[in-house]
Amino acid sequence: MSTQTAVLAPTTPPTGQRNTRRRILDAASRCFDRDSIRHTSMEEVARESGMSRQTIYRHFQAKEELVAAVSVLKAEAVTDLVRERIADDRDSRSKIVTAIVACVERLVTDRQMREMIEGEYKQLMQRAERPDVVATVRERWTPILKPAVADGTLRGDVDIDVMISWLTDIEMLLAMRVIVFGQSLEETRQETELFVMNGICRA
Repeated sequence: MSTQTAVLAPTTPPTGQRNTRRRILDAASRCFDRDSIRHTSMEEVARESGMSRQTIYRHFQAKEELVAAVSVLKAEAVTDLVRERIADDRDSRSKIVTAIVACVERLVTDRQMREMIEGEYKQLMQRAERPDVVATVRERWTPILKPAVADGTLRGDVDIDVMISWLTDIEMLLAMRVIVFGQSLEETRQETELFVMNGICRA
C-alpha cells in the first residue's frame, strides 16, 4: 500500500508548478519535433520529461490540451521572430511585409506548426478556440499596425482587431501556397507587396 502511494504521489520540483508545466511543454515539443504530433503519446512525453504519467495528466488531461498549450508557445516564438526581423525596417509598410513573411516562414519551416495547420490538429490553431493565442497575435501586430495607421500608411477606416484577424488568415493562406505549390518566400514577399499591401494601404 505504501509503495503504491509513493508511485502515485505527485512529483513537484522545488521551482513550483509553473516550471513543472514548462518542463512538460518543452518535453512535448521535443517529442513532436522528433516523432511528429500524431505519433507522440502522453506516455512518451512522460518519459521525455522524466516525470510520471500521473504528473503529466495532472497538468494536461488529454493530448489535445497539450498540443494546444504548445501552440501558444509557438505563437509566442513567432512574435519574438517578428520583432527581431522588423527591427531594422525603417517604415511601416516594410515592417508589415516583413512581419507577414516571417510568420509564413515559421509556419512552413517549423515541423510542429506545419503539422498543426495541415493535419488533424489544425482546429486547435483557430483563434476562436484559443484566446491565449489571440492575445499573443494581438501583442505581435498591434505595435506594428497602430503606428502605421497613425502615420497614414494604412487606411484609418479599418478596425485593428479585424485587420489582425484578416492578416492571420492571409498568413495561413500564403503558408499553404508555399506548402502545396512550392512557392518561395521571395514570391510570398512579392505577392504580399502586390496584393495584400495594396488592399490595406492608403492609395
